[in-house]
Amino acid sequence: MNKKSLILLVLPAFLLGGCNKEISAADAKAKAKEIEEHEVKAEDYNALSVSTKMSTSTVGKAEGQEGNEKGEMETLIEFSVDKNFIHTKSYMKDEDVKNSKTEVAESETWAYLKDDVFYSAVRTNDGTEEKKNYTTVEGIADVVKAAFKTSLDASVKSALASASDKTYLQAVEGLADGKTEEGATYTVKYYTAGDGNLTVEGSVSFTDYNYGGVKGSGSGKVKYAWDKYLLAELAVSMDFSAKDTESDTDVTMKMDMNEKLSFDCKVNYPDLSSFQKVVL
Repeated sequence: MNKKSLILLVLPAFLLGGCNKEISAADAKAKAKEIEEHEVKAEDYNALSVSTKMSTSTVGKAEGQEGNEKGEMETLIEFSVDKNFIHTKSYMKDEDVKNSKTEVAESETWAYLKDDVFYSAVRTNDGTEEKKNYTTVEGIADVVKAAFKTSLDASVKSALASASDKTYLQAVEGLADGKTEEGATYTVKYYTAGDGNLTVEGSVSFTDYNYGGVKGSGSGKVKYAWDKYLLAELAVSMDFSAKDTESDTDVTMKMDMNEKLSFDCKVNYPDLSSFQKVVL
C-alpha cells in the first residue's frame, strides 16, 4: 500500500492547519476549489525541494502470529533549473525486534552541469558497506546537455504532479460538506494567507474501524498546507489498536509522517575527493 492510500485509509477524511487568518468551512471549500482549478505551470517553479520522513511500529499479534516491527523512511529530492542541479537521497530501515533482524538501505545521487562538465555521483550504504562512485563527461556535446535537461524537466514535472495532486483538496471539500466516516469524532480548523494558500488542521478519534476484518479504535492528527497552489506540507500522526478474540488478533500500531515542499534548492556539490572515479 502506498503512502497516500495508507493515510486516507487509516485516518477518516479530515485534515490540516497553520496560522494566519482563520476561515469558515464554506470559505475553505471555496479556497480548495480555487487551488484545485489552478493550472500549475512548470516554468513558474525554478527550484523545489521535497523531503519526507516516516516512522511506523506494529506490536502484538495478528491471527495468532506474534510480531514487533519498526520502520523508518526518509527521502529528499531537490533541483535547481537555473543551476542545472539534481540531488536525491533515500534512507530506509526495517527492524524486526522480535527476531533481532535489521535491514538498512541508503542511497544518494547527484547530477549536475558545472563549468561545461557533466557530473554524475552515487553513494550507497547497505548498513555494512558504503560505496561512492562518480563519472564525468567533459567538453559536453549538445546531445549530452539536451539529455540532462530532459532529465531535469522530468524531475520538475514529477515533483509538481505530486504536489498538485487533487486527492487531499477533494477530501477538504468533502469535510467542509460534513462528510465523515461512521464512528469518527473530529475537530478541524481552516486558515488562509491569500491566493493559493490554505491550511487545515484536524484531530480525530474513531471507534469500530475495520482493520483486516477486525474492529479497532484510535486517534490521529493531520496537517495539510498549500502554498503557491502546491501542497507544501503534509503531517500525519496516528495511534491505532485492534483486538479480536476469535481471530486471535491484538495489535497496536503507530505512525508519524511529515512531508514538506520548499521553493528553493540548496546546491551542495559532493566532495568528489572521497569518491572513486569510473571511466566510461
